[in-house]
Amino acid sequence: MIAAELFSDLGNQFVHLTLMAVLFFRRDDCETSLLLLCLFQQAPAIFFSAMAGRWIDRIGPKTALVAANLVKGLLVAGLLLTRGVAPVWCLYFLFMVASLMFYISRLAITPRLIPKARLISYNAVNERVALTGGILGPWLIGLTIQFAGDRAALAMGACMFLFSGLLARGLPDTGGTRNPVADIVPKLSEWRMWLHYRISPLYDDRVKGWIGWMGMLVIGGGLLNFAGPLFNKTYFGDDIAAWGMVMSGYQAGACLAAMLLPALSSRLSDRAVISGGFLLIGTGFALLAVFQQQLLFAGVMAGFGFGFTLLCLFLESRIQRDCAGNRCIPTMAALAAGRSVCLLFGIMAGFTVAGLCEVPACLMAAGALTLVICAWISVKTSKKRGL
Repeated sequence: MIAAELFSDLGNQFVHLTLMAVLFFRRDDCETSLLLLCLFQQAPAIFFSAMAGRWIDRIGPKTALVAANLVKGLLVAGLLLTRGVAPVWCLYFLFMVASLMFYISRLAITPRLIPKARLISYNAVNERVALTGGILGPWLIGLTIQFAGDRAALAMGACMFLFSGLLARGLPDTGGTRNPVADIVPKLSEWRMWLHYRISPLYDDRVKGWIGWMGMLVIGGGLLNFAGPLFNKTYFGDDIAAWGMVMSGYQAGACLAAMLLPALSSRLSDRAVISGGFLLIGTGFALLAVFQQQLLFAGVMAGFGFGFTLLCLFLESRIQRDCAGNRCIPTMAALAAGRSVCLLFGIMAGFTVAGLCEVPACLMAAGALTLVICAWISVKTSKKRGL
């Protein structure tokens, strides 16, 4: 599973950075192209998460993992043969649908393979391996795009997905269910079963709290998704290799978070981990709002990688631990949809602020304010829950 996710993540980086270079850095209408990229990344999870979750529940997470990787490889091959912007957008949308299938399947199969008491340790090791392999990935991929061309980068990405699919075939078959929703509420009408499947995590107060904190975190991530490339293009130019190097700094911080998370989670209270992570991210936004220096930008991106990864892994592990067994896949589908809604909200907020102020530093100030408020909310709510 760890190796399969590593190759899939590397393949995603090849595709995302190549399209970022083609559709954002090389175009004049950069803000509109960046917004469209973000929309295409989140729309599948918003509209298709429940459908994807039900399909995965029927065929089993292992089969879905293999199928998602093979479809992603075929779609990247289609990008190699495509001419024109419109077909590229269509194939990229389908690519993100397949990525959604992989994401839900990966989250759902983990608690079936790993004891709940070891989920944080496993998720940290898994993320550590993926991030260690990806620290130099964005920078090297940027250089590949710059010197070998877009087609070579996409071809390498397609190979990564094929390797990942082959590795996923070796996972244990955890099986699926014929009618997963009926296992939760057996006598509801069809439309009420569909609705219950989408919102089933809200019936569990413990999981609902973790998902709420995840939503706050992902809103900040949406702001960074839009603010980071715009900040780099405005102050430091449009070199895709330079942006890849900055993203490598993010990966390095994320790798450090994956290494330290098991120790931090065992020594600190849940409230300390959550509020400290939010304050760290808010401080990074505040620094970039005041100082526009390239070295500081790279260092703060490493801090962002640490904070976002620490909180994301921690919250994912808590959701996997606390959700009921017969609600695992519906919960992961709802989590994917909720993440995308919050990401899109953060992206749209960033786009609005950038349009009003036309200064990326103001966007960073808005991010700092948002994350500090999230830290304050997390302290208040965690006290009520006794964390």
